[in-house]
Amino acid sequence: MSELYELLLIVHSFTRWWVLLACAGTVAYALGVGKAHTALAGRVFVLSVDLQVLLGMSLYLELSPLARAARQLWVAGGFRAFWAQPELRSRRDRAAGPRASPRSRTK
Repeated sequence: MSELYELLLIVHSFTRWWVLLACAGTVAYALGVGKAHTALAGRVFVLSVDLQVLLGMSLYLELSPLARAARQLWVAGGFRAFWAQPELRSRRDRAAGPRASPRSRTK
């Protein structure tokens, strides 16, 4: 399944540029470049955004190995299980290292 994940990731990456071009075209038509095709440009833009969201959600919810590991941790141990896995934390959190919880501080 990793081949499908990699293919959809590449398609998703290129689709963002199509979304930007469609957005620029829609704005250009709306500002008066071609009043006759404004509705078509708007439909193309909405279709491209929908495709981008569909690809992104399918990557995240079904195909991403990182998201799959996070879901398995959530089922096994709940929210606290995430903090035990440094691979699932952001880089900033990993760089800061373990911090004292507010409850462990002395007054």
